[in-house]
Amino acid sequence: MSVIVSYFSMLIFFIIAEMIVLTNIMQPLFKKHIGFLMKEDTNFSIAAIFYFVYVAGVFWFASRAGIKSESFSVAIFSGAFLGLLAFGTYEITNYVILKDWKIELVLVDTLWGIVITGSMAYVGFKVHNFFS
Repeated sequence: MSVIVSYFSMLIFFIIAEMIVLTNIMQPLFKKHIGFLMKEDTNFSIAAIFYFVYVAGVFWFASRAGIKSESFSVAIFSGAFLGLLAFGTYEITNYVILKDWKIELVLVDTLWGIVITGSMAYVGFKVHNFFS
């Protein structure tokens, strides 16, 4: 039961945080640098698949590490590292292969990945411990 509640708490946290940051920070930044590459309409069904899978991965690899070690800092740092790997891989790949990808996009989005994933892992850790 605590795993399910933790997962959905993380998912809700992630969606709300992403909506705020994507709307106010990332979308204007991406439009400024690569607006000509952006689609008019976002494919929310594909995004939803990513969100469901990513949150599960964060719980599995980061929140659980904190739960097993009984350390919120392990959850946060494991999540932050996972965020660095996931968001950083996306951004570095784009920077390496796309001629108009800017270093500013790499830095801002990778930092966001570190912060949101570490925070999400912490939420999973705290909710799981509360309901256990």
